[in-house]
Amino acid sequence: MNRVLVLGGLLAGVLLSAPASAQTGIARGKVTDAQGEALADVKVHFEFLGGVKKTHDVKSNKKGEYTQVGVYPGMYKITFEKEGFTGTFLEWKINLGEPTQLPDVKLQSAAAAAGGGAAGAGARDLAAALQKSFAQAIELTNAGKLDEAAAIYTAEIAKNPSIPQLHHNLGLIHQRKGDNAAAEASLRAAIAAREDYVEAYVALSNLFLTTGDPAKGLAEAEALAAKFPESPRGHFQIGSVLFNTGRAAEAVEPLKKAEALGETDPELLFQLGSATFQASKMDEAIAYFDKYLAAPEPKNPGNVAAAQGLSAAIKAMKK
Repeated sequence: MNRVLVLGGLLAGVLLSAPASAQTGIARGKVTDAQGEALADVKVHFEFLGGVKKTHDVKSNKKGEYTQVGVYPGMYKITFEKEGFTGTFLEWKINLGEPTQLPDVKLQSAAAAAGGGAAGAGARDLAAALQKSFAQAIELTNAGKLDEAAAIYTAEIAKNPSIPQLHHNLGLIHQRKGDNAAAEASLRAAIAAREDYVEAYVALSNLFLTTGDPAKGLAEAEALAAKFPESPRGHFQIGSVLFNTGRAAEAVEPLKKAEALGETDPELLFQLGSATFQASKMDEAIAYFDKYLAAPEPKNPGNVAAAQGLSAAIKAMKK
């Protein structure tokens, strides 16, 4: 009996706990051609600009999306290259903890670039100015200067209303300031700007969770999964909402669906371990906890400690 109580106490302590900062970060983004069509197999090279040699390389998938985990926090030069297209780069700050969403990158075909002339140079100047504004706004946000950051995003939205990241980031600032209505409006504007911008759906779902409306949070996650059934993010979010609202047994199916679709966030494994434990599937729980502990960083340190304790305690019970 005492062992069961200890396990339950450990699990209850992590279900609704705020995520702790990881020691590394995650970078996500998307690459398309000039017409907005996804580009696969784009080489994405991360070069740390903090005085120490740190590099990462990843390729975009068939949806043009890429994810790089285990990124040391700081400023990076991120280069994009694909045969038959002109390369480009951006400089961006990768943060700890929550994934850093990079701006969408468009690569122009080499043939089109050859005839671009002054128009092409003008477009590059505009892109560089927008990139500088993004970096400045993120730096202000990280420094807690939310009003100044919001002003930059608002000014850029007036010039570039079709860029979803601007609306998304402004929405997160509104949320931090406690203006939930404005946060929702900005996040929905991000979706209106680009319907497949999954980060906005996830942010909406989390917004409703934090404001005490889990039914709406679940509805947004379900809407994402319904629109993009082959994307793991919607299924992961459904499982996360159920998991964090005390419905762990129901969370198992959508979490497993996200795993099958290739979700790379290691916290999925922790949630699956916890959910299968609550469903009394001890062998599965041990397997997921051990897989989580073996996964690469970044991971939530609090969840790592909980997984270690739960795995060890379950194994002791089985002896």
